[in-house]
Amino acid sequence: MFIIFNRNFIEESEKFGVLFSWKRLNVSIESAVKKRDIVAVNFKIKDAALKLERLSSSFRALEALLQAGLQPTVISYTSLINSCAHCGNGPLALQVFRFMSNPDFPEKAPQPVMPNEITFTALFKALCGDGMLEESHRILGEMKSMGVTPNIRTFTTILRGCVRHGDPDLAEEIVKEMKKMKQQPDDTAYNYLIECLCIAGRLERAWEVATEAESIGLSPESTSRYVSLAVASVIAEDSESAWKAIDYCNTCRRNPAKESAGPKDSEEGPSRSVGRFLGLKKREEQRECQAAKEYLLRNKLFAPSKKEAPKPNQRLQNNPSAPF
Repeated sequence: MFIIFNRNFIEESEKFGVLFSWKRLNVSIESAVKKRDIVAVNFKIKDAALKLERLSSSFRALEALLQAGLQPTVISYTSLINSCAHCGNGPLALQVFRFMSNPDFPEKAPQPVMPNEITFTALFKALCGDGMLEESHRILGEMKSMGVTPNIRTFTTILRGCVRHGDPDLAEEIVKEMKKMKQQPDDTAYNYLIECLCIAGRLERAWEVATEAESIGLSPESTSRYVSLAVASVIAEDSESAWKAIDYCNTCRRNPAKESAGPKDSEEGPSRSVGRFLGLKKREEQRECQAAKEYLLRNKLFAPSKKEAPKPNQRLQNNPSAPF
């Protein structure tokens, strides 16, 4: 096994799994290959990494498929790339991506497989998670030259990487490319860009982007955009901007927009897991907004104008540590 990929490189990158479940998974992989059930093998590729944290078993599944002379599908490779992303191995994900379009196997070489937008998005998730932002930007150019159109999730995956690794310049470039491709940035894209700018201390530019988002009719689906602005304004000692952002946060909470739908959502609303995530996110945003407000009150940095910021609560002025 591991004819194509370096065994040590894979095993050093993976986390510890449950030994019994891992051995049982390998047996089920062999059974699926014997039955020539490619769909079942694809599931094993995904389950090995997502459930057992065993990236090596994901690669064993693919190589067993190749050794049996079976043709991997785009789902096979995408699942493997996604497994690399889950285990935090960007270079290996890129190696799989190169192999699928130019397979080099010692025995029966499979046919090249054309990646789709889901494959590219999984690759960007792996690369950006590993800090390989420049490589992601370069492959985005390859994606367009291959005639594969990026979707919103493709762009926001790269933007999330920009936030995680602090690259506001690339974030700005990605949003510009979205507009050039007539792919209108959504609330998530603008929120990531604003957060990235705030982390970099570019507060003035962050407010310009927030104003732009509002001008094209994008009302925030959550308080994320203004929480970032409030915290960044406090750090920059700009109390006027901080109160302005807090006022927007309060307005968003009083008039909540419908949360964006997640995968497996029904007409009744988000799935249970998505709903739980959104609830945790909302509470975290409320805590950050509260911390910013309490800092301003504790240091007597009150709003310069009643029109631009909420009037400080008298009880909070007397006791800055009190809850809202």
